[in-house]
Amino acid sequence: MIKPVMPLKGLEIWACEWEDAYWDSAEMERSEIAHRPILYISYGLLLKHDETGITLATDVSQTGTFRGFNFIPAKMITRCWKVGLADQRIQRKSMKKARQSSVDTPASVGE
Repeated sequence: MIKPVMPLKGLEIWACEWEDAYWDSAEMERSEIAHRPILYISYGLLLKHDETGITLATDVSQTGTFRGFNFIPAKMITRCWKVGLADQRIQRKSMKKARQSSVDTPASVGE
């Protein structure tokens, strides 16, 4: 079987922190209602970033088509940054070292 080559070359993975408006149907007292946006961070393949906003995709097919789009208007964005390249490979040595360091420093429970 021939393994398809994914069209990732040149695609960047980005993170975007943004404030989202929301709607809630729960019954609450006036004093219980949060009067502020909810802060989210979205990650994805960068398709476009300009003065209008940012568009990220979660999926890319072997033919180069995208799906799972997330458009965030510029006025809702607090910050965006490049995470890395989609076609970067993680070296096995680095992965082994990272696993070892997580074993050496166990998380504290109940602190």
